Amino acid sequence: MIIIIDTEINEIEPDIFQEIKQQLNDISENIQNTTKEIRDINKLYHGEFSGRLSSMQEKLDHYQDIEKGRLYDEILRDLARIYNNYYSIISELTDEKSKKGLAYMFEDILQILESYQVVKLISQPGDKRNTRHCQISEKIFTEDPEKHDTVVRSKSAGFYIENRTLVKEIIDVYVYKNQKEK
Repeated sequence: MIIIIDTEINEIEPDIFQEIKQQLNDISENIQNTTKEIRDINKLYHGEFSGRLSSMQEKLDHYQDIEKGRLYDEILRDLARIYNNYYSIISELTDEKSKKGLAYMFEDILQILESYQVVKLISQPGDKRNTRHCQISEKIFTEDPEKHDTVVRSKSAGFYIENRTLVKEIIDVYVYKNQKEK
């Protein structure tokens, strides 16, 4: 910093000169302290930002791994529907060779589904209805309260991955109907 003074340096009183010199030293010291503090704040900010960014990247990688599993849900759902829609054809065939070949094909489809952690659901008569993965086709009234919301029969298999339903199982269920309510 340059200060232009019109008067000669010799004409400045020594006390004023010392005071100006001291003020310039104080200003210089304040600038150095402020610069150091700004550098320290910058380092802290950079460290905090870097830590948060790293944490966010880990979370993003985790969610991408989860999402990758869902990437195939549509294809797996279609395979499960094909399995459901055409599995009954096996029992209709009379040619044993064709029957056996078709059964192997459906086993292969099931193995593909299972390799992606797809679970096949076929409820047995008397089981409690799985509310998440089952769809009611028909309600059959009963006077036995113990049978309420239990499976009468499974009409088609259901398929799911973890808690995500791909294809709902179609079932008939008992529904309690008290005779006194009539």
